[in-house]
Amino acid sequence: TVPLVLAADVGVVPVVADDFTRYMLPTKLLEYVQLGIPAIVTDLPAVRRCLGEDQVRYVASGDVDALTHAVAALATDREARSRLAEAALRFVDEHDWNVESKRYVEAVHGARGEGAGSRMGFLNRGRERRS
Repeated sequence: TVPLVLAADVGVVPVVADDFTRYMLPTKLLEYVQLGIPAIVTDLPAVRRCLGEDQVRYVASGDVDALTHAVAALATDREARSRLAEAALRFVDEHDWNVESKRYVEAVHGARGEGAGSRMGFLNRGRERRS
């Protein structure tokens, strides 16, 4: 199925907005972004917090006409698809595991009140145990 997905001109992530889904960041959206496929997604607060209008095309929940129009517009506009996909890749670069893991370790050590020197010790101890 991956070759079929890679052949897509547009990824569509329609979500019915409710009290639960408004706080989710759809995995399918992240997959499209990672694969460089421009995406159309339901306008949800959690998604907006991560991706701007220059990175994905937003549509209102339940608005079939808007979704249809967005698909048709992107399907015929190669430049717009390229711009969206390229811009969305910034999210991938900013949230790569190598970047996020460092933020995570910093947060844990910050919460424990540890300084920079002890952070390196923590990282080294983890490597020693794996050896």
